[in-house]
Amino acid sequence: MKKPDRWLKKDGLVMIAGWRRWGADLKEVAKNMGVTMAQLERWADEFDEIRGALEKNGDVEDFLVEETVLQKALDGDQKAIEFWLKYRGRDNLAKNQDAKAQDGVDYVMLADLIR
Repeated sequence: MKKPDRWLKKDGLVMIAGWRRWGADLKEVAKNMGVTMAQLERWADEFDEIRGALEKNGDVEDFLVEETVLQKALDGDQKAIEFWLKYRGRDNLAKNQDAKAQDGVDYVMLADLIR
């Protein structure tokens, strides 16, 4: 029986959570980890850290970031106000990012805002 040692370390947990945020279902996560779905389920039952990483998903994370930017905008942060008015949610963010060069400038701005 495989042991979850690698997946209980910080890097392993970050990878699991990242796959979930990118939309991977549990079968895909198990495949990426090189284990069966049954094994992944056993580990999730046995280890809170793995269960927690599997519970991450992009929607929750996106809404947490959106909430942070909105709160900063409401508090009067000029950059946050500009960002909020320009993108107003992830659908507009994706549309605007697809329409321009993928230089990451607005993502850098977003990262600065949520610090």
